[in-house]
Amino acid sequence: MSSLGPRLLALAALSAGVLSAAGPAQGSQSGRPVAWGCRHHDSGQCDVPRDLSGALAISAGASHSLALRRNGTVVAWGCKGDDSWQCDVPFGLSHVTAISAGAYHSLALRSNGTVVAWGCRSNFDQCAVPGGLTGVIAVAAGTSQSLALRSDGTVVAWGCHPADVPGGQCRVPTGLTGVTAIAAADYASLALKSDGTVVAWGCESLPPPTPCQVPLASPASPRSPQDGTTALP
Repeated sequence: MSSLGPRLLALAALSAGVLSAAGPAQGSQSGRPVAWGCRHHDSGQCDVPRDLSGALAISAGASHSLALRRNGTVVAWGCKGDDSWQCDVPFGLSHVTAISAGAYHSLALRSNGTVVAWGCRSNFDQCAVPGGLTGVIAVAAGTSQSLALRSDGTVVAWGCHPADVPGGQCRVPTGLTGVTAIAAADYASLALKSDGTVVAWGCESLPPPTPCQVPLASPASPRSPQDGTTALP
């Protein structure tokens, strides 16, 4: 899931017996998402479709919400007053295994390791999935960027167009390997490595402290002040 600011929406997927505070009526609706917030930015992203159940995963964007159902299909809602099309799930999209909602776009990972993107009316090319991209095991959608983690532990990023989009969050550090998880924010991209360290890049237009300054107290590499990225071990 991307970290978008301000985050005005929270989502939780209910499973029977997991959230006892939901009560027996809601708790019996396995996989029924619950949304709250939206008081100051209501685009309908808290209006969970009444017939939605069987959700395995959820993701919240700036003005829309996504749910991945057990049958491999995706449901989107919200987008009132926002015609960026991130709620327009492509017709026939199926065999989805993971989803991620960005500010203005949506990503879906399919079981064959390919990525589908939609939305992007506010276009930074974050929906322009690189041709031939396969072997993907995770996706993350930010504001102007999209990230894909490949099965070989490398990261692919796209978007950030035009070139003057601030941040540098699409410039994956050279030599980055051994990645096990990714995250995309407004002005930063993050990667978790198999050795427990964190690599961050982007943030070039932000004054310190920034989301790219990985705390030295954690098992992370020192940050390079020259290019706004975290140095690799």
